[in-house]
Amino acid sequence: MATTYVITFGWTESAVLSPVVKHGLEEGDNIFLLIPLEFEDEKSKRSINNVKSFIKAHVRGVNVKEQRVPITNFATAVKRIASILRTELEKERDVLVNLSGGMRALILETFIACMLLRGRFGTKISFTDVELEGGQGSVRVPAIPFLFMDLLSKDDLALLEFLVKRGKASLAELEIAVRKSRSTVYRKALKLEKVGFLRIKRDRKKLIISPEPHVTVLLSYYR
Repeated sequence: MATTYVITFGWTESAVLSPVVKHGLEEGDNIFLLIPLEFEDEKSKRSINNVKSFIKAHVRGVNVKEQRVPITNFATAVKRIASILRTELEKERDVLVNLSGGMRALILETFIACMLLRGRFGTKISFTDVELEGGQGSVRVPAIPFLFMDLLSKDDLALLEFLVKRGKASLAELEIAVRKSRSTVYRKALKLEKVGFLRIKRDRKKLIISPEPHVTVLLSYYR
């Protein structure tokens, strides 16, 4: 499956090359550099050229594209970024977003655009770890689908609460816990997996369901 990397670009190439090195590139992948339309200097131009030269020298068939974003108009910027993301997602590509570089307004606009699309495309859009300043490590960014929260039913919440307490459970255990048929529980689990609330894995003949780490934060929304 081809991947499109969407990266908020600042003045150095490290924010681009770090996730590329970590996750790897394959022929047919895209790299989109989100760049403020209103601000550009020689340093950023050199960094963009360095990125293109590095990719061209090490991986064949990877496209590096500059995408200009009018960051001084927040709504327009979010709409522009969302359009870029949607175009790639509708091509059945995975989209991996890196927020480690660039101006704060651009980072926030990109994050909001991702959240707006999360309800429709689910885990097809995700984030790389955000690098901390000074090389002090990184922070995982869960794609928390807040816009989906008001669509959760009481049964959905009961299922999530049970999983948070237990850590993981089989379909049979969830069937008993929420007092619904196994087919109903399975449909709910698939829906919640799609939007990033939980994970479903097969363990021999059983399906094991576990919550994503950020579900605790999500459940606090209702308390």
